[in-house]
Amino acid sequence: MAQVVILLLQNTVSLCHAHLRHILRRRRAAQLIFHSEKLGTASRRSTLRGIRLRQRWYVLADIREHRDCWVYPRSQDWWERIALRVWDDTHWIQCFRMSRGTFNELVDALRPTLARQSTNMREPVSVEKRVAVTLWCLATGACYRVAADHFGLGLSTVSDAVLEVCFAIEKELLSKTVCLGDEVGKVSDGCRKGRGFAQAGTKVVCVVFRVPDGALLRISNHACFWSLFQIMDGFTALGFPHCVGAIDGTHIRIGQPRGKPDQYGNRKNYSSILLQGTVDHTGRFVDAEVGWSGKNHDAFVFRNSALCAAMDNGAFVPGNPSLTVNGVSVPPLMISDGAYPMRWWLMKPYGKLAVTPQQKYFDRCLARARNKVECSFGRLKGRWQCLLHRLKAREENVVTIVTACVILHNLCEAKGHAVLGSLTDPMPLTMPGDGLEYGENDRGMLDEGKRVRDAMAAFMYSRCGR
Repeated sequence: MAQVVILLLQNTVSLCHAHLRHILRRRRAAQLIFHSEKLGTASRRSTLRGIRLRQRWYVLADIREHRDCWVYPRSQDWWERIALRVWDDTHWIQCFRMSRGTFNELVDALRPTLARQSTNMREPVSVEKRVAVTLWCLATGACYRVAADHFGLGLSTVSDAVLEVCFAIEKELLSKTVCLGDEVGKVSDGCRKGRGFAQAGTKVVCVVFRVPDGALLRISNHACFWSLFQIMDGFTALGFPHCVGAIDGTHIRIGQPRGKPDQYGNRKNYSSILLQGTVDHTGRFVDAEVGWSGKNHDAFVFRNSALCAAMDNGAFVPGNPSLTVNGVSVPPLMISDGAYPMRWWLMKPYGKLAVTPQQKYFDRCLARARNKVECSFGRLKGRWQCLLHRLKAREENVVTIVTACVILHNLCEAKGHAVLGSLTDPMPLTMPGDGLEYGENDRGMLDEGKRVRDAMAAFMYSRCGR
């Protein structure tokens, strides 16, 4: 009888200790640096509160178990002897989507956030390895267990590293890489936080000079307007002048959240979030709106986006240059497909209403320039193939992972790294534009948009030499 009682006690202690190890793993994940900065959602706060509550009970048990080893031995050969010592830039781009030099620059930018203190117990996983395993997981879309075997890490270590690095990328690089021009990160942040563009006491000078065909261009003396004009010149070369961006959207597949079977379900019967992206003439993202449910129409996402509010207030484009064409004031323009509601600054095709040569030529030029955003989505998903499949992350973390992929896409595009994956978007967000509902405010903007569109159509047709 005594032996039976002893066996029961041993089994009970083993089960308690197994559960304690599970709680400690959750505790390590909860205590990463991003939890101190990314507790913006109720689900994150409730998750952290539950972990702390359970810790109070299990710490009282103070159960200890004999360990045969502190760290399970794993092979480090692939990373330390092959990737670091043997591979050239071609192999690095194939595996990590960037060259060794770009990788080192990325590591240096993230090191202040990701660096860990060495202790007497063991050395922390290096920043280089954590960034590399994150890039490998994002690029291949493979499961964390395969990544753990490649890099000689534990499964939970890989999971923690991917989230930690993605949060660090968003924190350190978002305002520096996803912006309009080279120095507009602060302007973009100000728009998202609802602050005005111009600072108090700033002297704004308006300059007027003539451009071809009798149009007048008005600009303000902002430090970034030369970079802005490079974007405008790029779209002019594509056939659409005075344009600063092309807008479109795409679905990102996610797992179905527990207890919310219909919250993210889209019309194709799977769960997804929406990525609304705005790109320049090179295909680099200048704005990204991530996280809306896949069941929403792209027009709804657009109306509620920070980009729409900033453009309506004239706060997104530095200097907000205006072009006067045939007596019509034309602001900096963006282009989209027929699914978006027209604004005086957002041009959409005439579509079935195109009957005159000017209107048909306008539609052809707009389609050619707007193709940049479709190609950008294809390059984004071809480069970071985790976006081609269901994201293996919790609901509160998928937005940060997608944002990190957008930032890394811009970084690779700026360095000229080739895309080795698919160049087509398998899940485009293309919806018919007929029958859009316009509110009272939208109707006024629709009339203004039609006047601007007609003026631009005549202006572009006259410049084509016909």
